[in-house]
Amino acid sequence: MSVARRTRAHSIGMTLVEILIAIAITSVISIAGWRAIDVLQQARDQSRADALTWQRVETIFESLESDLRRAEFVRFSGSTEALRFSLVPVDATSPSSEIEWRWTPTADGRWNVRRSVGTSAWEVALGAEGVRLAFSADGRAWTPQTEAYPLALRLTLRLPGQRGDIERLWVLR
Repeated sequence: MSVARRTRAHSIGMTLVEILIAIAITSVISIAGWRAIDVLQQARDQSRADALTWQRVETIFESLESDLRRAEFVRFSGSTEALRFSLVPVDATSPSSEIEWRWTPTADGRWNVRRSVGTSAWEVALGAEGVRLAFSADGRAWTPQTEAYPLALRLTLRLPGQRGDIERLWVLR
């Protein structure tokens, strides 16, 4: 009977080797799970950053389009980095206001956009790696400058991480 009791006593517990193997397997699974969670968090952070960039771009496009709808045909000048034109007065008693859109590079090579009307202005860190404006008087040829109200305006942005340029066209008249 003492042999039977001894055999049962040995088979009830786990050996040190079995415990070490179980800890090693658990560690490998935990590390793999941690890496998966880390990759998901990085993807989430990148998605948020991309969404904010696209939101800024869309806000700029919408604001510029709104201003272009109110532009007077008489005063307009544009270059590769700036637009200047007059806005149609809101009513007969108010004067027309001059507006300027200017794209400026920062020290790190990114671009900001600044919109000025009279004494008020706002500036947005666009984050683009490149900005180009072009103007068309006939709908076929594009030039980097104009002193007359064009038929069309093209704004080209190069955003970081994008495979190509983003182009927005406005037909103005």
